[in-house]
Amino acid sequence: PNDFAVPSLDNLPCLEDSEITSAHIQSVAHQLQGGAGPGGCDSSHWRDILLRYGASSARLRDSIAALCRCLCNSVVPWDDIRALVASRLIALNKCPGVRPIGIGETLRRVIGKAVCMATRIDATLVCGSDQLCAGLKAGIEGAIHAMNNLFSTHQNESTGWGVLLVDAANAFNSLNRTSMLLHARLLWPRCARFLFNTYRGWSLLVLKGSSTYLYSKEGVTQGDPLSMFMYAIGTLPLIRSLNNPTHWTQLWYADDASAGGLLPDLRQWFSLLCSRGPDFGYFPEPRKCILVVNEQFRAEAEAVFRDLGVQVVTGNRYLGGFIGDIPGQNSYITSKVQKWLGHINVLSGAAATQPQLAYAAFTKSLQHEWAFLMRVIPGCGPLFLELEHAIQRQFLPTVFGVELSAVERDLLALPLRFGGLGVGNPVSMAAGLFDASVRGTVALVQSIVSAVSFELDAHLETMFEARDYHHKQMNIHYTDEFDKLLPSFDPSQQRAILRAREHRISSWLAVTPLERSQFDLSAQEFRDGLALRYKKPLLCLPPCCDGCGATFSIEHALDCRIGGLVGRRHNEVRDAFGDLASLVWNPVVREPVVSDGSDGISEPLVADLCVRGVWQPQTEALFDIRVVDTDARSYCGRTPTAVLCSAEAEKKRKYSVACQSRRATFTPLCVSVDGLLAPEANYFVRRLGDHLSAKWEQPFSVVTGWVRARLSFAILRAALLCVRGSRTKWRSLGVVDGASLPLATAM
Repeated sequence: PNDFAVPSLDNLPCLEDSEITSAHIQSVAHQLQGGAGPGGCDSSHWRDILLRYGASSARLRDSIAALCRCLCNSVVPWDDIRALVASRLIALNKCPGVRPIGIGETLRRVIGKAVCMATRIDATLVCGSDQLCAGLKAGIEGAIHAMNNLFSTHQNESTGWGVLLVDAANAFNSLNRTSMLLHARLLWPRCARFLFNTYRGWSLLVLKGSSTYLYSKEGVTQGDPLSMFMYAIGTLPLIRSLNNPTHWTQLWYADDASAGGLLPDLRQWFSLLCSRGPDFGYFPEPRKCILVVNEQFRAEAEAVFRDLGVQVVTGNRYLGGFIGDIPGQNSYITSKVQKWLGHINVLSGAAATQPQLAYAAFTKSLQHEWAFLMRVIPGCGPLFLELEHAIQRQFLPTVFGVELSAVERDLLALPLRFGGLGVGNPVSMAAGLFDASVRGTVALVQSIVSAVSFELDAHLETMFEARDYHHKQMNIHYTDEFDKLLPSFDPSQQRAILRAREHRISSWLAVTPLERSQFDLSAQEFRDGLALRYKKPLLCLPPCCDGCGATFSIEHALDCRIGGLVGRRHNEVRDAFGDLASLVWNPVVREPVVSDGSDGISEPLVADLCVRGVWQPQTEALFDIRVVDTDARSYCGRTPTAVLCSAEAEKKRKYSVACQSRRATFTPLCVSVDGLLAPEANYFVRRLGDHLSAKWEQPFSVVTGWVRARLSFAILRAALLCVRGSRTKWRSLGVVDGASLPLATAM
């Protein structure tokens, strides 16, 4: 018995077919994460078999795409997919209470993510600003800004006004599944058959160590990638039945419902929610609900809601942000900062032995937690001063292995492309993030506050414009900050910092340190790489070179040819280029003879690599590698790019004539010891990335970034070999060849 209109069954919208291809599966596979379901195959296994085995992986992706189309565009028997939709049941500690969570089969997650990718826009459009969890960009941020605007506007009114935050009992598991499937058929027809196929029966829930199964009869499985969209569609009729903009403003993000209005109106809204919600599987718990009011309205609010047991406060957490009085807001931020200080302590402990992993965890995960808080709470930067002190005095010195000055800390706060490390200063970054969030959510906030029709295109356009404006402003700020900091360093450091600023040599810092991709560095390698990047002293260097006896320094180690380490550095970089070339072209020949000098005029020449078909079909391309220390004393008066261009010209003078005589092209591959590529090497990397992107069916920018990362790690490791390697040869048994073997056999 609800007062919202249900269309006649004779007037149902037409079912639409979904076109899901192997490209959707491939895109999903790259982002696949999570543990294994009942079958035991986790995301890393499925990612491998979907991506790493060439034609076999392509056929598997095609098969899964065909299965997706079958589930989306037809009705299949329940018994055929019963095992596919089974889940492994785990218990989530809700403090207090326990929430059952289902971990589905990884294959089901692949299929669900692909279907979501193809059809999510329909759910986003139909939900609009009524239910913000249906894939709407910046939906939470817009909700927080809108409700705070309303609260600040009405807090000085003469009549009681507040914001009611509703908590429901186990909402996802209690959602009325039949109602959800019906409204998916009405509101989300392109995904309706898939949802019907996967939720028409009772899903199997497997408990580890038990032979007894449980069955999921209601709600949605929280391990299902479509669960948030399904919940949005299932609760949308309830939300719209409660809509009354003249008396209250309601906001929903999944099961987190809230409404702002006069206190009697909020009581009426809550009563309607309690009476209509159970029909949809939404069961509010009044004693867990919170009413936020100004202090002057507290007594009135307690009188209006006394019989329900609703908690009346002047400030409370709201969707990851805060709503209410300033003292409560500051207390909330302080509590969050204390939690993050504990995380900094843990990361600092890990950085002692794994600085690369600790750095990646900080830049790719931890600092984004407080960045969200800064986007939704104004003027909170000063409250992060204690956190900044922990980063400056504890975390960064542990990563580097040495103490850092205040100027160095300011440099490291800049992004990688400005010569920093991207370890942002939480005190100074807060204001810019809040301004960007407010600018980006203007259209959404206006739709909520003014109760006007929500236009998704207008919201997205506003967000993109705000993002571009924020990037431009931050680039101006970073440029000014860089220009101000650079004179504080000595000339050798300025040269290194400028090189990191002007050239793309930061790939080894930007990637995730995966062992399987050879992107992981030991603690010493990572700290040595940072020292080379910023021209800081390396730790535990010997006083003298073990090869020639000269005073040991980084400059000497990179140039000393005794012991063969410079040659090994060259060979390792050569092999890195050869390995990458072999991914596209075959054969790749090492050390081909260009000219044997038999004519008596030219000298014998041997190149480093020979690859057929790089620049022209059926034509050999010859390459010669040179690794240059652009900071050597003889190069101090020239820019690194000029040094590498001179090295290229020298290689061309040496090889070009001989290569032309054998109808082959010649390309010098000159690189610096810190990963800077000369122009010809850059052209080759782009050519390689172009062929690999076509072969792997991936964006050119992504593939080229991966190629540069592989090269940067190879060059860094080869350079560190000269610094940490031994130039003293091992005194062997004096056996040069196999001449002594007959003596052993004679015995």
